[in-house]
Amino acid sequence: MANHVRKITLTLATGGDATFGPPKDVRYIEILHKSIDKTLQIAKNFPSKKPKFVVHLGGMSLDHVVNERNTELMMERAVDNFKKLKFDPSDIEILPENLPPRPWYLGGQWFQYGFMHADDMINFCNHFGFNMTYDVCHAALHCSHANISLGHYTQKVLPLVSHFHLSVAIGIDGEGGQVGEGEINFDSLMSNIKESRNNVSWVTEIWSGHVNHGAGCRKSMHGLKKYNKIL
Repeated sequence: MANHVRKITLTLATGGDATFGPPKDVRYIEILHKSIDKTLQIAKNFPSKKPKFVVHLGGMSLDHVVNERNTELMMERAVDNFKKLKFDPSDIEILPENLPPRPWYLGGQWFQYGFMHADDMINFCNHFGFNMTYDVCHAALHCSHANISLGHYTQKVLPLVSHFHLSVAIGIDGEGGQVGEGEINFDSLMSNIKESRNNVSWVTEIWSGHVNHGAGCRKSMHGLKKYNKIL
């Protein structure tokens, strides 16, 4: 879990060695439990829907790892560690989010390894019976970095998607671009979403979109207006 509490970064996918991030730390379970409890407390004000809990599950490092594509051991650790979490899936929908190759945590840029590849997301979610959060920008950044097709990635994960984060990618580390201004073909993306017929929720995630009373967020909503029959 990537969780920024008291200037610490905790990750579910590490196992105590320096290869994939910080030393082993059991506080991620404690913080996850507290976060879930807080979500359930807030959800009492919205009783008509089961709350969705979007979570980053880690797998990052400040150091570049040579064998970066071999994530099998990391994902096995993530599965083993997540099994320690106690929760009732009838009360809350936990939605792991796909992550970008060069994320920004605590004001610095990291290297991401776990929870990027489509197969890693699919295997982890299927193991626990989860759906997922599909961050379109993160996926596009990963696809640019790995030189693979965003359309193919989208088609692979789409059956599991319950929630979208929508923004535009630039290169391999430009996150949160304005809708219609970057490297994502939203017409093609929305065509794929329409064909999936999933009952999904979504938000836009524009970099500094909250500034000036949410000007960036409002602009992104206007940019998505033509897809209102799909979203």
